Amino acid sequence: MRRKLPWRLKANMAARSLLLQACWNYEGMQNLGFAFTLLPWLRRIQRRGGGSAAEGLKRHLEFFNTQPYMASFIIGVTGRLEEDLSAAPPEARPELAARISRLKQGFGAALAGIGDAFFWATLRPFCAALAIAVWLFAWTVGSPSPVLWGLGTYLCAYNAPALWVRWRGLELGYLWGETAAVELKRFRWHDRIRVLRWAGLVVAAGVCFCALLVPPWSAAASWTNVLLLAAALAVRAYGVATPRIYAASVAAAFLAALAGA
Repeated sequence: MRRKLPWRLKANMAARSLLLQACWNYEGMQNLGFAFTLLPWLRRIQRRGGGSAAEGLKRHLEFFNTQPYMASFIIGVTGRLEEDLSAAPPEARPELAARISRLKQGFGAALAGIGDAFFWATLRPFCAALAIAVWLFAWTVGSPSPVLWGLGTYLCAYNAPALWVRWRGLELGYLWGETAAVELKRFRWHDRIRVLRWAGLVVAAGVCFCALLVPPWSAAASWTNVLLLAAALAVRAYGVATPRIYAASVAAAFLAALAGA
């Protein structure tokens, strides 16, 4: 039978997951935020006669750290295993509790690498390059607020997939359970990272090229130099992985911006 999370419970935990790093600390990293997010689930299990929520909360105060958006998958898996733990006979519970701890640590390390590479090293500079391109286009067509267009583009383009993962990851983690590591391969993270990386590079390089077409003596030169430097930084963000390919583009854009100042 297909497992499905109650909508109200999922909305509660998705909202709480936004505070996953609010109590970040050097000893337990995200442990307090993880326990805070999982608390409604533990209370639900307790109301159904499945054990003490306080005991479950204490178990989840152990060290935990991962990419904050990808944590939703781990929370979903943990919630399902907590339900299994509450239904298990007393003699089997210590073994299952230890397995939950091991799965949390294993999934946390694996998803941290995927999430950092996708969201912070790839999606964030791509959205920045896209926002710069929209900013340049809005300025070209004479929009009264090109900066707001660029800012809105960045916030929407970046937060849409991040919020989707926070929301959908809870349900998928609950559905998959311990097979989540296998099921997550369907997302083809490495292919998406490669496509976004090249798309962001093309967009940022295109903005650099368009900005160079503006004469340095025109009234728009000051704005164009800002765009050019911002695009150069976006290109450089991708150049961290392959500096030999992109370093020349960044240096050329930087010098051109200084020449037009």
